[in-house]
Amino acid sequence: MLAMITKLKYRLGHVSDKSWHWKVTEFVYGRRAQGKACTYYWFKVPTSVIAYAALAAVASVLQGVRILYIVVAWIFGYRFIGKLFDLDDEITCQRNFTDYKERPDGTRFRFAPWEYLLLPLSVWVLGTLIFEYFDMTVKIIAWLVATSVVFSVATLTLFILSAVWQHPPFVRARARAVSAWNRACLPLVVEGANHGTVEDDTD
Repeated sequence: MLAMITKLKYRLGHVSDKSWHWKVTEFVYGRRAQGKACTYYWFKVPTSVIAYAALAAVASVLQGVRILYIVVAWIFGYRFIGKLFDLDDEITCQRNFTDYKERPDGTRFRFAPWEYLLLPLSVWVLGTLIFEYFDMTVKIIAWLVATSVVFSVATLTLFILSAVWQHPPFVRARARAVSAWNRACLPLVVEGANHGTVEDDTD
């Protein structure tokens, strides 16, 4: 049983630099990818996978913002003439839009979309101010008060925890925990042509 545990610890403590999890972790953490094997498997690999998923989500959001920017520019009278789904084709560059109230073929139109929207928008704003102004004001004030209370409580909590964390008993307890951690968890060893054999006992 002991030999099996020793073999398992050895295998978990050695990773190939060609493995998918090492490549993902190294991409996210860089030099900090090396360290303790426990930290690597319990924290760095999962957070690296989450970071990759987050990058995909961010790319989708950026594409959505790009489309929204182009639509808003069209409403205000500018036509996008660049490549819609090419993220390298800047949407903030003037050369990717026609002049104000100009079609891509060079002809001009009399009214921009925002001018058509101006009348119903004005009616909506006026109606909101007349019929919902009081309720809206109460909601805004309540939101500001709630936000201020949450921020104040969070700041006070962090201040108290910071003071307690530096108290001598907690400092000694942290030192003992670090010592036990270093004995229990082996350093991660990265093997491969790109790394040779890299052993690091940093966290």
